[in-house]
Amino acid sequence: MLPFYFDDDTVNSNLVRAARKHGLKVIIPADCGMVGADDDVHLKYAADHSLVLLTDNRQDFSRIHNEWLIIGREHSGIALSFQMRFSVGEKLRRILNIASAHTADEMKNNLVYISNW
Repeated sequence: MLPFYFDDDTVNSNLVRAARKHGLKVIIPADCGMVGADDDVHLKYAADHSLVLLTDNRQDFSRIHNEWLIIGREHSGIALSFQMRFSVGEKLRRILNIASAHTADEMKNNLVYISNW
């Protein structure tokens, strides 16, 4: 299954705990000294560690994704979420679907919306 990095906008202790309980590798900013880092820095960290970045910050990361593609920078994938749209259980189900349905190669430089899963 794909490993994930949940950025500052996405960290929810219940979601993190549930994801880890279901066998998903999840890194959060507090695990690696990245709390409060800029969005671009979060994506670089995720890319450097082959982690799919999960974020509720759709607007900024859509823009950053496009900017990175234009200049030829690579990332390990971005999964865009909606902050209040889904319960923890529903969000977890969708994340697990993405994690099990995609390979690292399929996610590379791609952006997916968890609402589609």
